[in-house]
Amino acid sequence: MFKVDFEDQQQDLLYLYIDTDGTIRHCGPFHHKLYTGDTCTNYKELKVGGKVEISHNKGHLQLKYPIESLTPLITTVYDHVRRGEIRGYAIHQNDEEYGILLEKDVPGRKASDLWRAGEIIFAKKSFFKS
Repeated sequence: MFKVDFEDQQQDLLYLYIDTDGTIRHCGPFHHKLYTGDTCTNYKELKVGGKVEISHNKGHLQLKYPIESLTPLITTVYDHVRRGEIRGYAIHQNDEEYGILLEKDVPGRKASDLWRAGEIIFAKKSFFKS
């Protein structure tokens, strides 16, 4: 898995997390529901300054913002975590935080929010130790 950061031109989409098969697992800070689960069709050719192409439910599109950085992430499952309704596989991000690949849908903090299975959420490790 790797993180794609876009050049910030005041747009709503600043980053994507793309799995090794091209599946978009998370994006933000907005458009999470729009692109998560879609496929980056040119993920093997991505480079700084290049553009991301996505196979989306509305067809094929190219995001207009250039890639600012590509960061490989550790994809080894660090731990299986569970607290309340949050269950998933923690990807070791750093000493303090997990990126959690969810096993099942989880209601968010607001009634309108829903985190879906296969999405990545981020939480402090201390959240799972209590």
